[in-house]
Amino acid sequence: MSNLDLTELLERHDIKATANRLIVAGTLLTEERPLSLMELEDKIGTIDKSGIFRSL
Repeated sequence: MSNLDLTELLERHDIKATANRLIVAGTLLTEERPLSLMELEDKIGTIDKSGIFRSL
């Protein structure tokens, strides 16, 4: 799913499509299973735990 698709999906649900939200959502969509906060932090690398948690 492209960033444009993610942006449209978030906005349809009245969620602001911030850069961090797009990164977190994109990472989750590429996985075949749910990820823990620690796994997300390891995969993303550029956003700390609090930023990931706020994005969710």
